[in-house]
Amino acid sequence: MKIKHIIQVFISVTFLLLASFDFLCSQDIDSLLIKWENRLKKENLISCRIKQIKKISFLKNKIFLEGEFYYKYPHFFRMEISGDENYDIYCDGEKVYIIDHDLGEKEIHNVEELYSRERLNKLALPLLGQTREQIKQNYKITFQKKEHLYEVHPLSHTSQSYEKIHFKIDNMDRIEWMKIFYKNSDWTEMEFNNWKEHGKVSDYFFKYLK
Repeated sequence: MKIKHIIQVFISVTFLLLASFDFLCSQDIDSLLIKWENRLKKENLISCRIKQIKKISFLKNKIFLEGEFYYKYPHFFRMEISGDENYDIYCDGEKVYIIDHDLGEKEIHNVEELYSRERLNKLALPLLGQTREQIKQNYKITFQKKEHLYEVHPLSHTSQSYEKIHFKIDNMDRIEWMKIFYKNSDWTEMEFNNWKEHGKVSDYFFKYLK
């Protein structure tokens, strides 16, 4: 299984939670983080549709994907992805299950592994479940007025695999476009739509049962 490709989806999708609701076009980043933190801590189910293009340096053609993403604070998420790659991801707060339908393979990881310093480049989920203070310690976030987009840089003491992230928001303050630039010159571009907040949901929704 090309675990690196799938983990790049983690990096891109989980970052969008920073601005998925009540995100204003402003340079007041601290107030935005407070709104994000308060929204996520309600523990409602959040979902959206995803369209993605990935450019991987050792592959001739770009990779096209689409699917559904579901999230609940702090460490519950579920993804159903199809296209040039077909896989599902379940995180039930303790284990992460990656089911590759093309290869008929399944991988299981402990959530703690995703945040360990040793495997941060490959398995970390940036910003997912992090508090406002943790984000401020690990990332620099600025608003680029001329380009009308936000830019995120990991700080030097972190070991993220990406160089920076650009994203734009729609007129309802939700992310509609994002591009992730990786240190090895790869990139991932994404579009988001059909944002929904569903209210409370059982943790059972995120369990892999097959």
